[in-house]
Formats: sequence, structure tokens, C-alpha cells
Amino acid sequence: TEQLLCEFVAHCAHSLHLSHSTIKLYLAGVRHLYISKNYPYVDSTKFYGLQLTLRGIKKCTSSESPVRLPITITILKDICNALNRGIFGPYLDSLMLAVCTTAFFGFLRCGEFTTPTKEFIPSIHLTLGDLSLQKHNNLEYYVLHLKFSKADPFGKGTQIPLFRNISPCCPVAALSHYLQFHVGESMQDPLFQMTDGDVLTRSTFIPMLRETLCKSGHARLAD
Repeated sequence: TEQLLCEFVAHCAHSLHLSHSTIKLYLAGVRHLYISKNYPYVDSTKFYGLQLTLRGIKKCTSSESPVRLPITITILKDICNALNRGIFGPYLDSLMLAVCTTAFFGFLRCGEFTTPTKEFIPSIHLTLGDLSLQKHNNLEYYVLHLKFSKADPFGKGTQIPLFRNISPCCPVAALSHYLQFHVGESMQDPLFQMTDGDVLTRSTFIPMLRETLCKSGHARLAD
């Protein structure tokens, strides 16, 4: 019923703190299940109360979206210079340098080079074996094999070339330096991992990035 759906979306917004777009996806799932069970046809477009409830949720949450400022090449250079001066120690500095340059020049989302938890799944997440050094016309570059991404939900895989550049934020130099410190031994170990061998998680990377931004003179981006 319309009343039940209104209560459902109100629960999603108030108790689960879901966004308007996510709630609409949930409603699509409910509709799909309803149709698959061969229940009697219901014209949901006439549920005006539900539409008004959704519109109210959208107005209440639209202003809460945080403004995400971009990390430009100038800011990346400042980050790399700060890490080269030293922030966390030799290993973690080399890790952050490799992660930041790889993510920037590889156009990676945070969820593509970190994991949501400490559970590491080699068939999904980046492993040491997903990075290979290639050579063309005496020029060395890395190729990163991204097994899954938001734009590749079926896991066809993507090859991402990372080329050398003459700057403090060269991804080839950063990765080569980091691999000298890499604590893993197997090609199935995490590509980006902490000193204790654990995979780099999102909850670990974000605070480290914020501290790096503060140390590089960009504290406003760390908020």
C-alpha cells in the first residue's frame, strides 16, 4: 500500500540515513520483487503521497552533500614534496607516495586502491601481481591491472598504463621506490599494504591523506 511505502521510505531516510537516490533504488527493488511474485497490478504513479514524501526527503538532504575539492597537479606536487621530507616514516611515506601518484595518474577511485575492511580478497582487490613493469623503445612504464571498478561491475578488467614524468610526483619512480620496501613476498599479497602486512583500508588511508594535506599546506582540503 501507499501508506506502507511512505513509512518504508521515511524509515530509510530517518533511521538508516540513506540518500534520496539510494531510497529510489530500494523502491525499484521492491517493485521488481512485487512484479516477480505476480501480485495484482498497481499503478504506483498515482501514489501522490509517496511522491511528496520522496520530494521532501530530497529537499532535506540535498544541502547536506559535502563539497569535494579536487586534488590538482599542483597540490599533488606539494603532497609528494611533504612525503619526501618525511611524515610517517620511510615505509609509510613511500607507500603514500606510491598510492597518491598511482591514484592521480591512473584516475582511480578510493575504493579501487583501498579495501573497505581488513579482509583481503586477491581475486577482487589489487595484488602485487597486478602491477607489471613494461618497456617500449627503452622507456620503462608500469601497467596496473584493475580487476574490478565502478565502471566495470562485471569484472572484465582494465589495463592502466602509468608513465614516467620528470617531476616530484612521478608514478614510476614512486612505485619503484615503494617496491623496494614492500613487505609482501607472494604475487597474491596486497599491492598496497601496511608495515604489519595488512592491506591498506579506506579508513586508514583517509586520515593519512588528511594529515599529509595539513603538512603540505592544504589544511582546508583535509576537512
